[in-house]
Amino acid sequence: MGNLSGINPSDYPDPNRYDPIPAGDYLCVIIDSEDRKNKSGRGSHLKVVFEVLEGKYKGRKIWSNFNIHNPNPDAEQIGRAHLAAVCRAVGVVSPDDSFELHNKPMVVSVGIEKRKDTGDERNVTTAYGSEVSHYIGKDKSPDEPVAEDSEVPF
Repeated sequence: MGNLSGINPSDYPDPNRYDPIPAGDYLCVIIDSEDRKNKSGRGSHLKVVFEVLEGKYKGRKIWSNFNIHNPNPDAEQIGRAHLAAVCRAVGVVSPDDSFELHNKPMVVSVGIEKRKDTGDERNVTTAYGSEVSHYIGKDKSPDEPVAEDSEVPF
């Protein structure tokens, strides 16, 4: 057994807890996706994990759910519209599987909202774009020239 005397866990931050990243536009890719049942069991959503590719928040993950099947037609329409925006942003016109959306760069607009259950702040995705060549990364100033299409590394 190891001696842990003198170590007070409350003196150290939780390494599994992340504060939200600031609202803004980030260059991201989808690194994971999964079809899941919603809480009521009467519908499903696509759970997507985005990863930030550059800047101060490189490597940070942002989770988003897109309603695919929902008893509420408005919720379903909104979820499908957001998913369609992701498809357009990565140039996949008619995907058969969410895996086809993985590892394709896009600009994701990120916001912050409070969770209804805990009141904690969390990130939310609000828009998805394909204008990667016109994206000004978080580690560049707005005065720097924007890369031409031929200079984009993907």
